[in-house]
Amino acid sequence: MKSMGSSLQQVLMRKWKEEEASRKSVAAMVKWRQSLIVATFVVRLKRAVKMSISAEAVKQFIEGAWKGFQIRSGMRKFRTNVRVLQNAMRTAVKLRDQVRRYIYQPSLWEVETQVLGERLKSALPSTFLRKQIAAHREAWCLEERQAEMMKLVREREFLGFSQAQIDRKAPIPKKGNQSYRSRRNAVRMDVQSHAIFSEQGQAILKFDDAGSIAMHPATQAAHRVIDSYRLDTRQRSDICRALFRQAVDRWWEVYKGYQVKRFDFQQSWKSWGIECQAMGPDRRDDWPYPPPIPTYPSVIMHVDMKGMTTMVTNALRRSMMGRNISL
Repeated sequence: MKSMGSSLQQVLMRKWKEEEASRKSVAAMVKWRQSLIVATFVVRLKRAVKMSISAEAVKQFIEGAWKGFQIRSGMRKFRTNVRVLQNAMRTAVKLRDQVRRYIYQPSLWEVETQVLGERLKSALPSTFLRKQIAAHREAWCLEERQAEMMKLVREREFLGFSQAQIDRKAPIPKKGNQSYRSRRNAVRMDVQSHAIFSEQGQAILKFDDAGSIAMHPATQAAHRVIDSYRLDTRQRSDICRALFRQAVDRWWEVYKGYQVKRFDFQQSWKSWGIECQAMGPDRRDDWPYPPPIPTYPSVIMHVDMKGMTTMVTNALRRSMMGRNISL
């Protein structure tokens, strides 16, 4: 009986301890939950206070820095505009130099050769003049030169931005690498890819198979004779500059007409679109023809050959060697 009482007492004691531990656990969970609720409330309250303090700091910073930001933003915008203007001016200067170099000077050489050849027929071989002009035109290739000049004209339409900067799909080359230099001098390198131009404006093929003919003594003598009557560099530059100035004046008059045509084209295009919308896509075959797009004037690319002939003839008459022949 004594052992049974001891066993029962142990079972009751273990049961009591388990119930006491469970009670204490529930009481601890209640206290911890209350503490967590209070801590969460305090944290949320402090967070709102900190956000308010941070917002006040940001407001004070903006209030103190907005004037300086306007100045910096204005300077960045000014630098961008200046860079665009500089690029446009560089492109315009390059276009002017390329037109004079590869269109006006070769034209002047051809006109000068024809004028001198007509006056010096007796001192030149019979086929010399014809062969020289034919070889010059073959190496010159005027249509390709004009197409190369139009590339620069298209670049100027984007206010000085290059085509790589307009097309964001293509990476913009850096100034220090070879791709930038090759793109920057694309027109000059392409113009001289198969021909070289002398200081007088003569176009000569790089790989000329007629070198043996050029080395003939009679041909050399003919070159010396006709070159002795040619104009000097200053006179050529003055003639090209005057003709280019006249071409620019003509271009401006044509450009004013082009602006009027462009405005009329915009109005005609709107009317054409409204008319097509009224007819609907089912009657596409009955749509009227769209208005023609006005062509951008390219008067600068075309040389006034008559005026150039007159100016070259007058300059040759005033030269020291030109006085010895009847011009």
